[in-house]
Amino acid sequence: MIINLKQIYDLINNEEISAYQIGEATSVSRQAIAAVRRGDRDLENFQLKTIIELQKFINTGESTMTNTSTKVNL
Repeated sequence: MIINLKQIYDLINNEEISAYQIGEATSVSRQAIAAVRRGDRDLENFQLKTIIELQKFINTGESTMTNTSTKVNL
């Protein structure tokens, strides 16, 4: 798997996708996502496990957020 930090950064900062939705689809905490959005935390300081979860979410291109298929275009 190739990790693309720009794609992950774009996902986290995409205001059309809530921190709750990302968290539900990836098991990454809403607080961690919100901290990156606010600039309180750097994406580079996430654990590798967290980065992999976010990249898997991007790679699939779809998630089942609240029982609805949502396309993620980055």
